Amino acid sequence: MPWEGKHRRYERPVTGPVEEVVREWLAKDKTAPAKQRHTADRIYQRLVEEHGFTGAPSTVRKLVKELRLEGGKAFVPLEFDPGEAAQILSESRTGKYQPETTRKEGIFLHGCSMERNLSINCRKSL
Repeated sequence: MPWEGKHRRYERPVTGPVEEVVREWLAKDKTAPAKQRHTADRIYQRLVEEHGFTGAPSTVRKLVKELRLEGGKAFVPLEFDPGEAAQILSESRTGKYQPETTRKEGIFLHGCSMERNLSINCRKSL
């Protein structure tokens, strides 16, 4: 599909060797109670203690963030039949109006517009 980008896998010289270990810990965390789940800082501490990790804490935080977001993206293409959906746009503004006299008066302007949505899938045969 056109909205799906090609994902590049980059070499990770620092976190590559421990990535599978972190994946296992995060997988086990999914079934653990919320208070007992690993934070990125706790994962860093365990990597240093148990695996002799020499990287920076920020590197582990970035890895944990990427692994937690993995597979969480969703895209729903919107398709409507003609006249099936509409969008209403509203805008309000306040300002000062100074007529020919020296008296200043506040004014309130409000505008509203409606658009009918039409979405056509070009790949669909009509």
